[in-house]
Amino acid sequence: TLLKSSNFQPTTDVVMLIWDSGEIPSEHPCPDIAIRPMNFDDLTKVEILDQSSFGSLWHNSRTSLEFAFNQAAIATIAEIDGSIVGYQISTAMQMGGHL
Repeated sequence: TLLKSSNFQPTTDVVMLIWDSGEIPSEHPCPDIAIRPMNFDDLTKVEILDQSSFGSLWHNSRTSLEFAFNQAAIATIAEIDGSIVGYQISTAMQMGGHL
């Protein structure tokens, strides 16, 4: 391709998924993880987790996290023994959503 012939190298893949299954499973696959709603006070720890989990290109700033949280249809935290180990912030649109 033109980009490869110009010495561009891929560094990241963006993955899009679709789920057509209908019902959400009732059983949690990992009983050690507690899922709960995210609240505004979680954002400091979420930012720290985000910075340690992703390369600098993909870091979300505190401002970006606040913006996403304020627009979210749903935002949840995953915890093990009270420590945040994961999060998701999702928006909803008429034709789909963004995680």
